[in-house]
Amino acid sequence: MPPCVEIDVKSGFWGPMPTLADVLVMAKRRSSRAGTRKSKSDGPGFLSRLIEQLTPGPKVRISIQALGWAGLLAGIGLGTVIGLPELERRAMARDQDLPSELRVILPESGWYSEHPDWTLPEVEHDLQTIVIESVNNHIRSPRVRDGLTEAHQRLNDTHWFTRIDRLRWIDPQTIAVEGEWELPAAWVEASIDGEHRDILVAADGRRLPLDEERSDRSPRITGVDPRAIPEIGEDFNEDVLAGIALHRLLDPFPWSNQISSVDISGMSSSEQLVIRTNKGCSIIWGASPRARIDASEVTIRQKLDFLNYFDRNYGRIDANCSPSKSPGMIDLRIDYALWMAIDGDTKPSASR
Repeated sequence: MPPCVEIDVKSGFWGPMPTLADVLVMAKRRSSRAGTRKSKSDGPGFLSRLIEQLTPGPKVRISIQALGWAGLLAGIGLGTVIGLPELERRAMARDQDLPSELRVILPESGWYSEHPDWTLPEVEHDLQTIVIESVNNHIRSPRVRDGLTEAHQRLNDTHWFTRIDRLRWIDPQTIAVEGEWELPAAWVEASIDGEHRDILVAADGRRLPLDEERSDRSPRITGVDPRAIPEIGEDFNEDVLAGIALHRLLDPFPWSNQISSVDISGMSSSEQLVIRTNKGCSIIWGASPRARIDASEVTIRQKLDFLNYFDRNYGRIDANCSPSKSPGMIDLRIDYALWMAIDGDTKPSASR
């Protein structure tokens, strides 16, 4: 019987039917190829896929990092809450064991060097005592602000400062006061409770918290209306400001030490400001340097030229004024050229 013939539908070729031996060979080949594929899948390719599957993705990594930072911050916060109070308590205990002496550094003041007679140690001592007492009213430690807050308020109430910026601890035994002093300008003669006193007044006209027994301190202002004496920290009137302005105008001249005081009692009269010299002479100045000069008066420059002329030629600004003669005064409000002509000097001042 002839071998069976089978048509391959896919290829369209005729061929003989495979024998049993052919089928066994083909099965063996398939098994060999399957084993080869299996061995390949168990190699490096498999491990790579396994590692890739176990490695976290970007989102997972970000989540892990966030959890790590959160845990770290939580640990720090917990340690701070638990540890800081104890550390602060120990530090404050060490501060309390320090020597009780406390040093207070006050702001620098230019007028101390300019007016050594105003450098009153008791003023500085009183202010330093205020700070020390305020701090000692509370737990004394740089870690406690209550004492500095109280000292700040009490220093403001003294009226010695135009401003106090802050108080700070430099170390557990030293406190620095940062601010600006009031600028004293003159002494004002006044009567307080029936006693003759000298009151210190600031450049802005404010009464400072210092009064002394009457003396020859300078610069000084006299003739103040007793009813016009303000409370400490409040302002004097315009008359006192006029006296301060005249002192400040005359102070730079070398002959200013011949001036005993500026009398403001005539501010309400025709004389207005009067310079009193230490020889007892009265020199009528006239209007306040702060005010507009009346047309009947000579200029401020002319008045200064006249004083310079007499000091340069006669050694004193009141050389032509004799208290023994009536009225014993010089009037600067008139034209000094007339006085110059009397002495034959037509060049009263080189700076004219």
